[in-house]
Amino acid sequence: TVGRYHSIFADPATLPREFMITAESEDGTIMGIEHAKEPVAAVQFHPESIMTLGGDAGMRMIENVVAHLAKRAKVQAA
Repeated sequence: TVGRYHSIFADPATLPREFMITAESEDGTIMGIEHAKEPVAAVQFHPESIMTLGGDAGMRMIENVVAHLAKRAKVQAA
């Protein structure tokens, strides 16, 4: 469960092919994307929200994404 406060969302038909969908809601709404080559990712929800899961789950999500992108950037730089 994630905290989502709006109805604005990305349209998969217009999403540039360089972006991979990494998360979707139960109704198929895009909730996360990642660039195929660049260390760029985005989420369409509020991981820091008290509505997102429980405890420190949102902060762990943020930390995991930052660590993942840092690792990708390091590999690409090598």
